[in-house]
Amino acid sequence: MSRRLTTALLVMTACSAATPAPSSRPQTRAQTAQELSAADVRRVVMTRSDSLRQCYQREALQSRNLAGVVTATWLVEPAGNVTQVTISDSTLHNPTVEGCVLREVKALRFPRGASVSTIVWPFRFGVALDLDTGT
Repeated sequence: MSRRLTTALLVMTACSAATPAPSSRPQTRAQTAQELSAADVRRVVMTRSDSLRQCYQREALQSRNLAGVVTATWLVEPAGNVTQVTISDSTLHNPTVEGCVLREVKALRFPRGASVSTIVWPFRFGVALDLDTGT
C-alpha cells in the first residue's frame, strides 16, 4: 500500500468543555456573559487550524511516519484569554510539535464568558492511506 502525507490531517474535535451548556433561553453576549459552548470552542480553535497544521507538517518532512494525538488542556478566563496551557497526553512524542501546539493554543482568544472554562482538546496528526488510488 502506498502512503502519502495528507494536508488535511489535522482533525480537531472537541473532547469536552467542562462548563454546562447555556440555558435554553436565547440571550446575546451583549446582554449577559454566557458559558463557552463546544461550538464556541470549535470555532475559535479552527481559526488557528492552518498554523496548527504547519506545526505538524514541518516535522513530518523530517519523520515521514510521524503520527499521533496531542491532547492539550487549557483554561479560558472570563475575559477570553487562555491560561495554563499544558499537553495532558501525547502519542506523537515530538517535543517540537507539542511546543508549537502549546504556543498556538496560548494565542487563542475566546468570547467573554461568565466563568473560567477548562478545555480538553485532542489534535490528531498523522499519515493517511491514499484510499483514492486503491493501493
